[in-house]
Amino acid sequence: MLVSAVNSTKFRPFGINDQTNSDTEENYTEKCSVKTKKILRGIFLMISISFTWVGALYLMKISFANNTYKSNGFSLHLTSNVSTAAAAADIGGSDGGGSDKHETQTTYIIEEDIEIIFDGPLLATWYCSLWMIMFLPIYIISQLCCSCCHKENESIKKMFVESVQGFMEKGFTLMQFFGRCGSFCLLWILTNYMLIFSLRILDVTVVMALFSCSVSIVYLLSWVVLHQQFVGIRIVAVIICDIGIALLVYMDGVQHKTLAAVTIAIGSAIGAAIYKVFFKRIIGYTSFAQMSLFFSLIGLMNAILMWPLIMLLYLFGAETIVWSLIPWTTLTGSAVLLLLANIFGNFGIVWTYELFLNLGIFMAIPISSVIDILIYKSVFQDMKLSGILLIMFGFIVVLLPDNWNEYLGDLLRKRLAKWKRREQIKKNGRVQDTSTGQVSRLRTNSGRVK
Repeated sequence: MLVSAVNSTKFRPFGINDQTNSDTEENYTEKCSVKTKKILRGIFLMISISFTWVGALYLMKISFANNTYKSNGFSLHLTSNVSTAAAAADIGGSDGGGSDKHETQTTYIIEEDIEIIFDGPLLATWYCSLWMIMFLPIYIISQLCCSCCHKENESIKKMFVESVQGFMEKGFTLMQFFGRCGSFCLLWILTNYMLIFSLRILDVTVVMALFSCSVSIVYLLSWVVLHQQFVGIRIVAVIICDIGIALLVYMDGVQHKTLAAVTIAIGSAIGAAIYKVFFKRIIGYTSFAQMSLFFSLIGLMNAILMWPLIMLLYLFGAETIVWSLIPWTTLTGSAVLLLLANIFGNFGIVWTYELFLNLGIFMAIPISSVIDILIYKSVFQDMKLSGILLIMFGFIVVLLPDNWNEYLGDLLRKRLAKWKRREQIKKNGRVQDTSTGQVSRLRTNSGRVK
């Protein structure tokens, strides 16, 4: 569920500034055309990522919401109420003693038996992660289709050998490579498990907002681990996100269930940020073939290593699973949408700018809020609404470029220059020469050269 390119952790100025130099008008026009196409593709990918995220999380929530089954049996419950009354002593009694009378009232309640059929977040995590195996086949099929379109001969064996050689050139032995794959597989499972676990308790909008805090955590880890440039405005964004998280912790008052669920959701965001930053730190930059191979190996290790733990939790009663009634339809739909979201997020950097890939997660928050209000009748007010809005604001602030103050200064200077020119035209009817202070006769009233 890590929907941003792992090959790109450096924050660029909004991610849309190409560093290509072109002096001629023809090259400038071509550059503008390429940028326009990348922006349009970015908008499409942003919408696609948003809807795949929202669809995946709601299908997962439906899987846990419809987890009860009404059996044909009925249960008979007995409740007894005992009342005690002290009887007055007999008037003629010489000992003055008293006696107690006990009245027992029995109530019979007939209830229909309800059985929980599915409450297994680890099984859901394992099943969704299993679909990551499809990364490499999808990449190979897409490359073969492109080769056929361009009439180029590229075999599957060649792509696989180049991917493996790329990792060997980085100095990885076979044991080191599989050891790192295993570590990232465990981190992947833990991150997704915490995200799915919190969905059982919180609204999708709240979970989505908390998970989006991973963008600010990525910056902090990139500053500490990758030694990237310190930008003060992003530290302010991290503080704003922390305030939003604190408000969401107490959105239902002092309730331990809400506190635990919010903490688990934030743990998922931290896990996603650690995965992204340490992938860059340990694995480094990779080709798309290497990335596909790595993700497929994570899915394969998940399939081999995690099922004994699922069986262990099932046998000890930590997860409730009725195997014949598992909601495979909604789980499969959620897994497919999550696979698409990861493909868009990791391969989309080829077609557009990273900004739009990050905004895909941001746009999923208002979309899910509309669904929560209309379908689930959720109420967003007070601390809950304030916390979500603060996290969204911090998300936008952390995406600001390194030289955001220069952009703001240039904008203010242009506005001020236009205002001064307008005031000069109103006062003198012509624009004054800035060097002499005289009214220029070589310019028209609008300021243009005659």
